Amino acid sequence: GVLVAIFSGIMSAGMAFGLDAGAEIQRATLHMQPQTLEMWQGIPVLVVVLLGGFTVNFLWCLYLNLKNRSGGDYTRAGTPRTANLLLAGAGGAIWCSQFALYKVADAKSGDLAFGGWTVFMSSMIIFSTLLGILLLHERPSAADVSQPPALATPRRPPTPARSTSGGGGEAAGPLRDARPAARRRERARRGRGRVQRRNRRFP
Repeated sequence: GVLVAIFSGIMSAGMAFGLDAGAEIQRATLHMQPQTLEMWQGIPVLVVVLLGGFTVNFLWCLYLNLKNRSGGDYTRAGTPRTANLLLAGAGGAIWCSQFALYKVADAKSGDLAFGGWTVFMSSMIIFSTLLGILLLHERPSAADVSQPPALATPRRPPTPARSTSGGGGEAAGPLRDARPAARRRERARRGRGRVQRRNRRFP
């Protein structure tokens, strides 16, 4: 999980570099005909940058379909295709709209535009965490599996107690507690033996 988080952070920074490198495209939109409004000058940059993300995701999904032989799931009888398409479309629209809103705000930030990506990503993390805790209640269910076995407190094995007489020590803890039970079983066995011998002598 930590490695995935680090990798995602690095890739997120790479996308920020890509959006920043599109400054030439933004300036071109202001001088080409039909002229683009200043508020929307960053949208053409998104087309180029997100096209790279689409290509990588499309190739990866295609690879997984071939590897798992799951391509038939799209047309299999009983598959909720309409619901899948609506949910996928809604997820894509929401995901893309966040970047569109970011570029609109970036065009109005002026000298503070350098901090836009930091505020954008921080807000995404904060609000998604609050949504998971307050609405979806993800944290209690994650607590049961978040602790690795290596961090669990090991049980201490019983240790022999010291003998004050210089002889062999008597076991402490569970082993010592088991002695009375063993003595009771031995006395019960001897008692049954005496009863059996008496019955043989006096039938």
